[in-house]
Amino acid sequence: MPADADKVLQALAERSGGEALFPGDMTAMGNSFSKLGEMIRSRYLIAYKPADFMANGKYRAISIKAEKNGEPLQVHARKGYHARSEQNLP
Repeated sequence: MPADADKVLQALAERSGGEALFPGDMTAMGNSFSKLGEMIRSRYLIAYKPADFMANGKYRAISIKAEKNGEPLQVHARKGYHARSEQNLP
């Protein structure tokens, strides 16, 4: 059963679009480092501005789906963001 701190780290990772890794021993740690390296090498950055963007500070939910050859890919992304408010625009 995961400790409270592990649950908090898992929730933080999910909300920010990441993934928490919890290696239990030295063998698992090696596997976690291999997985981490693969995650870093396969990372992409996507940016966009909605056509109906309003600088009002409101929360906007997002959903990102990707596929390759008709098969869904695993996407790690945050579930939404707060739009900048007019007073915070450059």
